[in-house]
Amino acid sequence: MLSQVQMKMIDIQTSLKKSTGQIEGFKREIQRSKLTDKEINTLKPETPMFSSVGRMYKNIFFFENYIFI
Repeated sequence: MLSQVQMKMIDIQTSLKKSTGQIEGFKREIQRSKLTDKEINTLKPETPMFSSVGRMYKNIFFFENYIFI
């Protein structure tokens, strides 16, 4: 009985560490996205931009917080 509880505790701790790592990764991704958005919004509307499409880049136009492909 005690060994079963210990095994379950180890499984739960492993799952917790994995989830904590994923949460930290998502937080970093959110920070990068906010920074990217902030920098893009400082650009002039006529600034040419490119978006990745698979292994290629496609020219896009940026007007007043909207991206048109």
